[in-house]
Amino acid sequence: MTDYVVVDLETTGFSSDIHEIIEIGAYKVVNGVAVEKFQTLVSPKCYIPRSIETITGITNEEIKAAPHLEQILPKFYEWQKGFPLLGHNLSFDYEFLCKYGKQLDLDFTETLTK
Repeated sequence: MTDYVVVDLETTGFSSDIHEIIEIGAYKVVNGVAVEKFQTLVSPKCYIPRSIETITGITNEEIKAAPHLEQILPKFYEWQKGFPLLGHNLSFDYEFLCKYGKQLDLDFTETLTK
């Protein structure tokens, strides 16, 4: 496989049931070469716990002016559409993408590659 998107999310915690996405970072790879980057902070509806600030380096102050997920996720979905998703611990990130995507009528299940 030479064409894919490498994705990494940062979140407010470890469960997609109660936590939110606070950063989306991704590279589009075509013919084995990274050709485009997608990166944005995301303003969650909840407070980022201090422990997560320490792990991610993302602070509550930093994300105050960031766009909300409802603005960002459709853009990311269109940007990555047609490319399989790959990444370290992808099952974790994929769970968040599917949960929040479903709320916005975005079907990330068509992008998973194992």
